Amino acid sequence: MGVRNPYDKGYHPYTMEIEPWYNGGPCRRSNYPNISPRYTSGTDAENFVFNDSGDYSPAGCYVDLDLQWPGNTPWYARLFGQGGSSNQLNHTGDNSNGDDAATPFSQRYGVSVWMDLRVGNSAHPGYGTAKTYIAILRNSNGSHQGGSFWDAPGNVATYTSPRTMFGGFERIAVSGDNYGSGNYRGWSCVCQYQNANMPMNATTLRVINLGGPNNSAGLDLKIQGFKLIYHISPTWANRYGGMNL
Repeated sequence: MGVRNPYDKGYHPYTMEIEPWYNGGPCRRSNYPNISPRYTSGTDAENFVFNDSGDYSPAGCYVDLDLQWPGNTPWYARLFGQGGSSNQLNHTGDNSNGDDAATPFSQRYGVSVWMDLRVGNSAHPGYGTAKTYIAILRNSNGSHQGGSFWDAPGNVATYTSPRTMFGGFERIAVSGDNYGSGNYRGWSCVCQYQNANMPMNATTLRVINLGGPNNSAGLDLKIQGFKLIYHISPTWANRYGGMNL
């Protein structure tokens, strides 16, 4: 629900929180994947780019998470009023032909991604020592080769073009420690976007641990928390006209 000010006007803080699932539930201290690094060479990890099909499923070096909730792009669902096309129910959109169910996402939103990560297998290694590179990809049900994590325009597999969760997620550097298997929590904001799209038909996220510059220390990656938050704003007219929510 949105928060209202003393003048009965709508504020911004509408949010929708998404948690990808692993092993039947959200990632947490008692339910998390442990992902081995793909490369033992730091140089290989730092220079990695997606190039062929094998890059997307290195054995033991990736995990698939169930994205049970939709992405944030417009889709085919439409909402109408109580008895017709007018907006008696004060939907957040303003299309008289029926509100796009994703309107507040696709036109007036921000996205932030939060993760609780453990890097390496020892306590307190120091900033930058337990450092690895990860990729977070998505599928695209209904598209050409929709179960894959690469683009396939015209049904032609394009291995050099990964389907990333959001732009820039083909290689992210993260650093951290693994003290006491997570006695200390380490939530971090991986990204903040004013505008970013993830298709409604994404159902699986794939996290790949590429490795980092100090792989000899054992740079396993543990995901003990993962949240996507859509920060939503109503339309200009409704924001200042006061919606009845």
